[in-house]
Amino acid sequence: MTKQIRIIAIAALLSYALSFPPAFSQSKNDAKEIYLTTLGIDKPYEIIKLVSYRSSLLETSKVIGELKKQGIELGADYIIGIQFYSHSGYLYGTGTAVRLLEDKPR
Repeated sequence: MTKQIRIIAIAALLSYALSFPPAFSQSKNDAKEIYLTTLGIDKPYEIIKLVSYRSSLLETSKVIGELKKQGIELGADYIIGIQFYSHSGYLYGTGTAVRLLEDKPR
C-alpha cells in the first residue's frame, strides 16, 4: 500500500513539473526538441500515434525517457496527455504523440 502511495505522489509531482514546457530537452547529439506535458496544448496539431511504455523499474525517469524516444522516432513535437499508473509491480506511462501544424499563408 505504501508503495502505491509513493508512486501516486511521484506521479503527481511529475505531472506538475511536466506542465511547464520545455519539460525535457532532446539528447545532446540531436538538435530536435520534444516537449512532454500531462495537459493538452493551445496550438493546432495532428495526432501521430499513441505511445506507451511499461517498466519493471518503478522509476518515472525511465518511462519518460522511453516515451520521449518514441516521440522523437515518430517526428513528434509534443507528447501530450501523459499519464502514469502502476499495476502488478510495473509502472506504465502513456501519452499521445502530436506534430504541430504549420501556419499556411493565405
